[in-house]
Amino acid sequence: MTSAGAIALAHGIPMKVIPAQVLNLKITYPGDMELFKLLCNNYFFGGNREN
Repeated sequence: MTSAGAIALAHGIPMKVIPAQVLNLKITYPGDMELFKLLCNNYFFGGNREN
């Protein structure tokens, strides 16, 4: 299983989707880190700061 949701579904455990404004970015590949840096830069610094 690759996630808690997959385990719950496999065992018939009910789940709910809860709307939220939370960024849940999984960093697996080098490109993911670049995306994370851009998102953080824009969120925390308004995009006006280099790395």
